[in-house]
Amino acid sequence: MEQETTEHTKSKAGRKQSGTEPLTRRAQLNRENQRKFRQRKEQYVANLERQNAEFNEIVAAKNAEAAGLQASVSSLQDEIVSLKRLVLQLEVANRAILNQPTPSISTERNSCRMCSLERANAVFSDGQVKVLSLKLAAAEAEIQNLKEIGNSMRNQPYMLPSGFDFLFATSSNNNSLTALEKSEFTELGPGTNPIRMDDSQHALLSNSSGGLGPSIPFTNHGFPTATGSALKTSNSESIILTTSPNGSNGDDWMDEFMMTSTGDTLPPVAFVKQRVASAESLYGPMRVEFARYSMKCIPALKNSSLVDEWVEASTDYVYQIMAEGDPPREVNTQREPLPSKGMSLRNGLLKIPSLSTCVQEIEELCFTFLNVPFTASDFAYAGKLIRAMQSRCVNYSEKTELQSQLFQFDVKVQDLSEKKFEDAMTDLDKIYAQ
Repeated sequence: MEQETTEHTKSKAGRKQSGTEPLTRRAQLNRENQRKFRQRKEQYVANLERQNAEFNEIVAAKNAEAAGLQASVSSLQDEIVSLKRLVLQLEVANRAILNQPTPSISTERNSCRMCSLERANAVFSDGQVKVLSLKLAAAEAEIQNLKEIGNSMRNQPYMLPSGFDFLFATSSNNNSLTALEKSEFTELGPGTNPIRMDDSQHALLSNSSGGLGPSIPFTNHGFPTATGSALKTSNSESIILTTSPNGSNGDDWMDEFMMTSTGDTLPPVAFVKQRVASAESLYGPMRVEFARYSMKCIPALKNSSLVDEWVEASTDYVYQIMAEGDPPREVNTQREPLPSKGMSLRNGLLKIPSLSTCVQEIEELCFTFLNVPFTASDFAYAGKLIRAMQSRCVNYSEKTELQSQLFQFDVKVQDLSEKKFEDAMTDLDKIYAQ
């Protein structure tokens, strides 16, 4: 009996895993995904804090400017009151002078000096009244102008600067141009002045046609050329979608897809973002050129054309993969009815005056948001539609209402949005891993 107890106490069922043993591939992937998710959340929060600080600075500056304008208006109003009093006094004096009986004009040399003095005073007073009346009218016009500027600044919603969200990205330069200015100038980057488009740029964007998805033809050097596509509305209006000026086809998420409308809402002029050409846009990506230079440092390959052929073939393959990630799409009008969440977004967007005719595009956006699974091409297509709608809005209130409706819809489908974002990122990782 004692021997059995001893054997039982010494036996061990299984063994503990050592801390130095390598993890399984599944555990490693889970940890890596969790780490990436935490990093994205931290970047999201940091970007929100930065935008909040910028927004507070803008609000403080606008409030100070509005206070200065209010002080100017008050001083001008006081000046107008004093001018009105002076004009009233001069009018009373002039009326009293004119009501006096006119003496007979003497043709003699020694005429009455007092009469001449009174006549001179009357003429001078009349001229001074006219001058003060003109000053009063100019001051009233200036006050009215300042009031309009103050009201526009007070009613102007403060747009958040371009930040974390590549679907809802907006450019602060659009807010500084009126509809009349947009018809004459093109949109530029931050800190630059508007310039006029030349004929080649008009021709580039006016000859665009085709479906909703832009195509990417390749040149002899393997770099894509910018082409455009038309976004058709329900009343036969077309919205021109173009690729970004640096040659990317929607893969650079922060690029704005420029558009214009042939209707009466916006002037029929296409907007092209002008910027200084970078070295990568002129000579190719830095990593590709570094690989070319490194291989040509080998003496046997220094003057060989095989290196250039290999680099160009690799570049063509990369651009082909990028194009396959965002293929042309056809708008499908025969679909099931929208769910209640999609109908709320559709009705909210149709209330915006500039988007009231874009029924087909709004429904396409709702269906794209509710697609399961949500692929990378759906992600890029939704971004194009949203940026086209933002460019179609003609004032700040419409842009604010558009973003408000999108954020409200995002809150309603928050769980679905997070899952769709993860699906899109996974799809993109698969594309670039090929």
